Amino acid sequence: MPLYDFWNRKTGKVEEHKLPIAEKEAFLKKNKHLKSLLSIPAICDPVRMGIRRPDKNYVELLKRIKKANPGSTIKV
Repeated sequence: MPLYDFWNRKTGKVEEHKLPIAEKEAFLKKNKHLKSLLSIPAICDPVRMGIRRPDKNYVELLKRIKKANPGSTIKV
């Protein structure tokens, strides 16, 4: 379920709400004091962010590729 940013006209603050895409319009009709803000979804790779480690088999594959290609810039 995506997170949406809304500007609260009463408080002047930005609020974040988690709701299904299909319910967004109904949510805005119920909450006239909120205005939808355009935002970019945070899509990221958990391995690159350091949340999860790469699989051991993947690391071994990278090591073999690096060894077979001298001068490779692959970081293992």
